[in-house]
Amino acid sequence: MAIMTKKPGTSAQWGAVWQLIKPYWRSEEKWRAWGMLTTIIILSLAGVYLNVQFNEWNRVFYDALQNRNYPVFKAQLWKFTWLALLLIVISIYRVYLTQGLQMSWRRWMTEEYMEKWLTNHAYYYTEHQHQVDNPDQRISDDLNAL
Repeated sequence: MAIMTKKPGTSAQWGAVWQLIKPYWRSEEKWRAWGMLTTIIILSLAGVYLNVQFNEWNRVFYDALQNRNYPVFKAQLWKFTWLALLLIVISIYRVYLTQGLQMSWRRWMTEEYMEKWLTNHAYYYTEHQHQVDNPDQRISDDLNAL
């Protein structure tokens, strides 16, 4: 019997990531952020549902072709048109909302961390001690990676 092993530090890493991202989800923008996230999840589930409908459509459409059933074939062309239109609209809105959430989150984090860096002239201490080159660029790059 195989023994399941957990990578060392994995839960600690997730805990550290959660500590970084948690303030946004509890900030003054939380209702908008949670609303966007919920909508993105709903749109993703709707996309999965439409893909299942496309699989069903394939079966009926190709059965109609095989059986040379013109009325069913014609009805399936209309069904395909509506399914494709719905999937396109859902996909576009999901991408739009995902990118909007990413930009909102990135803007909030940049403002938050830059404010922390600029508070009490912390930048003078890092500059004086020569610990970090271009801390503002490092903050931007790290937030982008997160």
